[in-house]
Amino acid sequence: MRGSMSRVVVVHGVGRQLDTAETLLAEVEPALRGGVGLALRRDPTLGRFADADIACAGYGDLFR
Repeated sequence: MRGSMSRVVVVHGVGRQLDTAETLLAEVEPALRGGVGLALRRDPTLGRFADADIACAGYGDLFR
């Protein structure tokens, strides 16, 4: 999304060089949203993530 900045950027670690940013996002986004949902029980002012708030940086292709 052009012109906006994500609130959270997930970067893969060792052993994920075959994944793309999209496959990583599909894997980690539900867990991240779930954790935020649990945190909102204690502090509802934190606010939920919008779709553009979470992004993944995939750079595994540089190692292939």
